[in-house]
Amino acid sequence: MRVTRIAVIALLGIVTMFTVACSSSSNHTSTPPLTPGFVTHTDSGYSISVPNSWEIQPMEATVIWAFFTCPSRCAGIATTVSVIETATNALNVQSYYSVHVEPRFKNVNEYDFISKEDLTIDGIPAVKVIYTDIHDVNNVGAIQIMDCYLMNGQTLWSIEGSCAPSCWDTYKDTFNTMASSFHLL
Repeated sequence: MRVTRIAVIALLGIVTMFTVACSSSSNHTSTPPLTPGFVTHTDSGYSISVPNSWEIQPMEATVIWAFFTCPSRCAGIATTVSVIETATNALNVQSYYSVHVEPRFKNVNEYDFISKEDLTIDGIPAVKVIYTDIHDVNNVGAIQIMDCYLMNGQTLWSIEGSCAPSCWDTYKDTFNTMASSFHLL
């Protein structure tokens, strides 16, 4: 009788551990923990952590789902993060990057490539690229950009942070926190 109780308790323990392990490994089941000083912004199909002092401007009429702006300018340039959703025919995020992103860095008069990193965001393969847009489209000077691309099926999500190059060290951790907090609902 005592051996049966021990076996039942052990079996329940194994089932409990298996259930916890399986539920924690599945994608898109819970919201990531909140970083101190950040709030969670939830929109159509996703959530993202944003510094609590930043302005949130939903833009549902375009492919840009949300545009987040730091309340203070750095080196005279607004610091922003946008979340963009687009449909794509790419097979995966790597092929999207190869066809649509990487070629722009061949034009050294417009872009200064800094780095590329393969990573995972919300359990989804992603590519993070950092570069400087030096062609000054808006007459504000060069802008340093971090783009994180991830694909869910045929939907491409881009989380783009930008600021003045001289302010990069001030905002790179914020950009990384925002990108890594991105969560599909």
